[in-house]
Amino acid sequence: MTAQEFFYWLQGFIELCSAGAIKFVIGPDIARCILSHIDLVPADERGEGLIEIRTLVRLAVKAQTEDRAIEHTRNIVDAVAQVFQHVIDPKAGAAATQAALNATHNAHLLPGAKPAMRC
Repeated sequence: MTAQEFFYWLQGFIELCSAGAIKFVIGPDIARCILSHIDLVPADERGEGLIEIRTLVRLAVKAQTEDRAIEHTRNIVDAVAQVFQHVIDPKAGAAATQAALNATHNAHLLPGAKPAMRC
């Protein structure tokens, strides 16, 4: 799995969970699954973004309370959104075009918003 494929995979998981009517928390079991997928990315492709995600996910594995798991989930979602914009969209156009596309793409993360995906 390439780093780009990993971010597509994780972003898709986050979007589907966030769009559903389920309580979305990355607890220890889900975090271990994410870590196993990170391990599929060759070491030479593990850039700064992937290292940051791995660190946050390792914290989620150790979450002792639901509140901590929720906090780690928010941090992971935010970090993936930042990396996803830069890893996935570099050919989408100029900075203004990418900003508009990312605003549309990430609108579903705003409180009370409905899903609006562009992948």
